Amino acid sequence: FMMRSDIAFKAHTAVTVWHGLLLGVYMSTLCRHGSAHKEKPSYFWALKNSDQELAYSHMSTIESVRSENSNILAMACQASKGKEGSPDQSVWFTRSDDGGKKWSKARVIVPAKGYAVWGPVLQFDDASKTLFLYYSESGDFSPIPLPPEKHMVGGEIRVISSQDGGDSWSSPRTILPYNASGVYFGAAKVTANKVATVGITGNHSTWLLPFWQEVPKNYVNSSNTSNCAGVLSSIDRGQTWTPHGCVANHCTVAYTNVQMYCSHWLPTFITLCAWQCTVDLIEASVAPISTDGTQLLMIYRSGGSPLYSSTSRDTGVSWTDALPTDIPNPNSKAFMFARSDQQDALLLAYNPTTHGRKPLALAQSVDQGKTWQTLVTFDDGSKEYEYPTTVQVNRTTYTSYSAPTSKGIKVAVYNLE
Repeated sequence: FMMRSDIAFKAHTAVTVWHGLLLGVYMSTLCRHGSAHKEKPSYFWALKNSDQELAYSHMSTIESVRSENSNILAMACQASKGKEGSPDQSVWFTRSDDGGKKWSKARVIVPAKGYAVWGPVLQFDDASKTLFLYYSESGDFSPIPLPPEKHMVGGEIRVISSQDGGDSWSSPRTILPYNASGVYFGAAKVTANKVATVGITGNHSTWLLPFWQEVPKNYVNSSNTSNCAGVLSSIDRGQTWTPHGCVANHCTVAYTNVQMYCSHWLPTFITLCAWQCTVDLIEASVAPISTDGTQLLMIYRSGGSPLYSSTSRDTGVSWTDALPTDIPNPNSKAFMFARSDQQDALLLAYNPTTHGRKPLALAQSVDQGKTWQTLVTFDDGSKEYEYPTTVQVNRTTYTSYSAPTSKGIKVAVYNLE
């Protein structure tokens, strides 16, 4: 009995040790591949509507203001005491100097002057240490009477700049007017996503600011202007800008009209007919998909699911027609950008669903945007997560979003593996 017990004890000990070794190897392997322990995101309020007596805040933009001794985060959004498009809708601004944990008291930097201000976009230029803010402003442009309590989305695209991290700002300058020439005449222009720096050669590069335009409903002008999306391009670090592209998609929807067609033509056949419809492409973001930065991918919100995309092979001068992707979307803005610490990798902040703006995810593509792998899903208990924008600092991402528009703007902080 003693002998058999001793054998059993030794066998049990050997199995236990073996299991321990296997577990150790397994955990070591997981750690090497970054899957054993994924650090959870942290969430912080950048702006609470209740603190500013606001009823609405949306379309946030976030940027890193870099210097030798500090790294300040800046956030701007459109906000009002009424609803979206109210005459008091202005651009509000706040900063954080501790990695997004605490934010300064938000203040207005682009006040509404009787017309709504839309789509703020922050960009920091390392060479000149200048912080730019692009936005679109409504005005007395539309030939169609609009309700006085709500303005049409967009107007003219303007820019202001700051040399001191946002403490003071320059006077506004218009870079794309409402009545620009050619296909851009007579349409409201709108911005939503950040500037992409592409085609970098030595000290030269191209800045691309995505925009879209909307012709007032029930109005047809003589210039054949239509709803479409494009980019503003600058080769002199923002001194001058040129619009390129008027990307649209014409979808074909098949239907059968058996009764009418058969009664006049062939009663024994069902005839398939077609009619044309247009998918409005808005709130685009652009990123390079080639090493030299001349080949680009642009993705668009399309009014439903999925996201659409088009490409350029000449640094944004011309674009292919937009086609649907495999990326689901609940009719909400997404944001795509080039990962700064990994060559040929793209990151995408978006709602990975077809209905409801929840949850919010950060995904990565290493094949020029053809497929995407989720890195993290953000979930702070909010009712909705809307309109994300992300900035990467070293290996940390800061994603601002509406949480939701009736509550304010939050920032999710996540360390990339």
